Amino acid sequence: MKISLYIVFFSLFMTSLMASGKWSDGKPYAGEWSRGYVLSNLSIIGLGQYQLYTPSSFHRQRIKKIVVMLHGCISNPEEFLRSSRFDQKSEREGFAVLLPIQPKGSNLVNCWNWYAPLNFLKNLNPLFDLNEMDIVLKIMDQVQEELGVEERDTYGVGISAGGAMLSNLANCYPNRFSGVALHHTPMFLSTIYSWHSMYQLLLLAERGADISPEQAGRLGYGCALSGSAGGIQTPVPAIIFHGTKGQMNEKHAEEVAQEYYVFNDLLDNGVRDNSLGEFVSEFTTVQETYDYEVYTVTYNDRPFIVRYRIHELGHAWSGGDNNWNFNDPAGPSSTDAIVEFFMRHGL
Repeated sequence: MKISLYIVFFSLFMTSLMASGKWSDGKPYAGEWSRGYVLSNLSIIGLGQYQLYTPSSFHRQRIKKIVVMLHGCISNPEEFLRSSRFDQKSEREGFAVLLPIQPKGSNLVNCWNWYAPLNFLKNLNPLFDLNEMDIVLKIMDQVQEELGVEERDTYGVGISAGGAMLSNLANCYPNRFSGVALHHTPMFLSTIYSWHSMYQLLLLAERGADISPEQAGRLGYGCALSGSAGGIQTPVPAIIFHGTKGQMNEKHAEEVAQEYYVFNDLLDNGVRDNSLGEFVSEFTTVQETYDYEVYTVTYNDRPFIVRYRIHELGHAWSGGDNNWNFNDPAGPSSTDAIVEFFMRHGL
């Protein structure tokens, strides 16, 4: 029997839970950990739930920045936050962390359905929610209003399927993010022709995207300009991580970086003129971690597109806590690199 990873309809009861003061393993945490939801026509399958971490070091009224984190498959918000240690960064730097939840009612293994056509299309009808992108944006709107955070003062982090969904969002709604971080993520529209075939989706990890980064970047630019949210758009800084040993071929990271180059080159002035400059590479050997290379495009005197190629790293969060799945503490800390990168762009 063929089991589809597309939307499976279940009805879930939606609840709003107060913070208990402890993580699921009983260990105390410093900040406030709360749960909420937004109402939607897609609530019947559980979409619209989220969790929010606000640091104890800052009163809610003083929080001016939000980092949105989209978890990967077979994962959940708490696991992603803790294993990456973004809760510790939140305490130190004073930003809130918003973690939308992908429920089993939408995907049996909690994957964001980034490859389904509805989820890489911009919704031009404000009267109903069309897809998972709409739900994430609605969650962002609600929490931004609750905390008094400006729309642009938001940054995105995603791994694997969560990173792919974040890339859909950033390409179609670039003005909603001041920076994105993508960890082991396929390129925007990488399954534009093969989304309907489970066999082709399984081959995606090795073969790479259906279309070229040039085509994807131009289509992303078109999505950004379409509809009521079109008009002048702002380039989106991006930092990308990928290991050399994972099930996903490292060509995916090259495609992601090149697509963001094309996309941002067009967002810059509407012309494909290579105005962002060239990638410059640097190889680093550190005794305590895997070796890695960093490829950087500088724009307006800041690193704007950065790609980490990490030797020996599998499909795991680099520098993460290996008490949780999909983390490798032997890699350089991607969390440190992401926060430093975001701080160069206003975090």
